[in-house]
Amino acid sequence: MHKTIILLTVTAAFAGATIAMAEKRKQGILKRMDANNDGAISKSEVDGYIGGLFNAADANADGGVTIAEAQAYHAAKRKEYHDARKAKRQQN
Repeated sequence: MHKTIILLTVTAAFAGATIAMAEKRKQGILKRMDANNDGAISKSEVDGYIGGLFNAADANADGGVTIAEAQAYHAAKRKEYHDARKAKRQQN
C-alpha cells in the first residue's frame, strides 16, 4: 500500500511537470508567432510563421514538402534542440 501511494505521488508530480513543460512550449511558440509583439496573433502572423516552417522544410524548394523532407526537417530541429540543451548543460 505504501509503495502504491509513493508511485501515485511520483506519477502525479511527473504529470504536473509534463503539463507545465507543455504549457511553456506553447507560450514559446505563441511568442515566436507574434511578429509585432502586440500580445495578439493575427492570421497574417500565423500564415507567416507556418509559411516559414513550410519553406524551411521544403529542402529542394519545389513548392511541396514530401514525407522525407518533413522527417529530415524534424530530425534536424530535434538535433538542434538537443545540441543546444547539451551545450547549456556543459556551461553549467
